[in-house]
Amino acid sequence: NEQWEVTHLTVPQKPYPRMFFTMGVADGYLSSGTGINLTVLIRDVPGQLARFPNTGVEQSTAVMNLGLVPAGTDANVFLAVNGTGTFVITPNSLANRLNAIAFPVTAA
Repeated sequence: NEQWEVTHLTVPQKPYPRMFFTMGVADGYLSSGTGINLTVLIRDVPGQLARFPNTGVEQSTAVMNLGLVPAGTDANVFLAVNGTGTFVITPNSLANRLNAIAFPVTAA
């Protein structure tokens, strides 16, 4: 399934593994097609899906993901859409956000 990026986070590598909790929100509408899904990907692994149905009405939806990022690797955190149709996103940076919290994982 092809993904189209809404926004992403640039997270520097660390010499220890980290657990990421991500939250993303997008605002827009489906102008044609059968439906578009919103998801947050961590290292190309999608999390929860939230659907924008084909109503032609602007709406907001939010998604979350939890993922382990090994030591010395990039987190590659993306808010993306996939599905069938034409999705029109609101050009408001306050309505389209991606946040992440990273916790070090230790063997202690």
